[in-house]
Amino acid sequence: MDTFKGLPLADGANGVYDPGERSVGVAGLRAAQGLLVAPKVWREPTESAAKLGITPPETTPDA
Repeated sequence: MDTFKGLPLADGANGVYDPGERSVGVAGLRAAQGLLVAPKVWREPTESAAKLGITPPETTPDA
């Protein structure tokens, strides 16, 4: 396995990954930092929550 990770990178590549390795990294990042949701997409569940008396989670605007 060390040989696989030690292969030279193709132009523009940022690493050599095992199957699923990038997905695990993205999942960890999203768990720590949250997930971007467009306001248009967020509006419907927020309005539905209000009708049901549910307080939706707070959001943080894009930086």
